[in-house]
Amino acid sequence: TRVVVAACSPKEHELTFKKCLERAGLNPFLLQIANIREQCAWVIKDKVLATEKAKVMIRAAVERVIYHEALDIKEIECQPDTLVVGAGVAGLSAALALAQKNRKVYLVEKLPSIGGKVARYEEVFPNLECASCMLDPILDDVLHHENIEVLTYSEIQEVLGFYG
Repeated sequence: TRVVVAACSPKEHELTFKKCLERAGLNPFLLQIANIREQCAWVIKDKVLATEKAKVMIRAAVERVIYHEALDIKEIECQPDTLVVGAGVAGLSAALALAQKNRKVYLVEKLPSIGGKVARYEEVFPNLECASCMLDPILDDVLHHENIEVLTYSEIQEVLGFYG
């Protein structure tokens, strides 16, 4: 059994429809959504044209769902350690956020020091805040966090394997 929903955005509601299919004992991967609300009703003022476009979209969804395959959800064991590339403010913030959630983080920076470009400035936009006043506490937290290993003078040579 395959299901076509002609309604709203899959971005917002696909998970809801998939859960409904699961509760009904159907495979949630045999679903196709035709977004006739945002792509027809809301953007085409002429109701006849909007209806014609909706019909085409629904026919296309019916044709597409024919090729969907029933899939099984598999649980796999994942390696939760995380690699963060770049130790600028964004990389430092990401590393801290992950480490605070008990993830082991490898923070890779090709330069000899961390902090990125902000470390070279006196003030930062938009409030002209003292750059080192903002950056130093973050650097201290990163350098002393037990879950973060900082690797300076380092570059990624190759990425192998798969998720997990």
